[in-house]
Amino acid sequence: FISQPKPRTPNLNPNPLINVRDRLFHALFFKMAVTYSRLFPPAFRRLFEFFVLLKALFVLFVLAYIHIVFSRSPINCLEHVRDKWPREGILRVEVQQNSSRAPVFLQFCDGGRRGSFPGLAVEPGSPEPEEDEEE
Repeated sequence: FISQPKPRTPNLNPNPLINVRDRLFHALFFKMAVTYSRLFPPAFRRLFEFFVLLKALFVLFVLAYIHIVFSRSPINCLEHVRDKWPREGILRVEVQQNSSRAPVFLQFCDGGRRGSFPGLAVEPGSPEPEEDEEE
């Protein structure tokens, strides 16, 4: 009874450097873990890791609190200009706090006019609109 040779499994990772990098990281990780466990006594490690856990939980609860507070607060900073802004074209809204320049509440660019919005591309076959005087 002669057994057939098994087909070789293809190498899923053709780059051998990735394997070297993974092995190096694995070796350094274990070397650091063993050094950490040898240098520090178990009581210090337990205390240090407990404080790291407390810090992580504190940061988690702070992020959860910020998420809950911001999700409950209404977004009404533009309610006073809601009826004024145009319904067609491009509307640019920039929210600034403690800005030294005068607030410009609406900056509207008509999409059909050339030069009304820098960087706006107009189709080559479109008719040229007449130039209006700007206010």
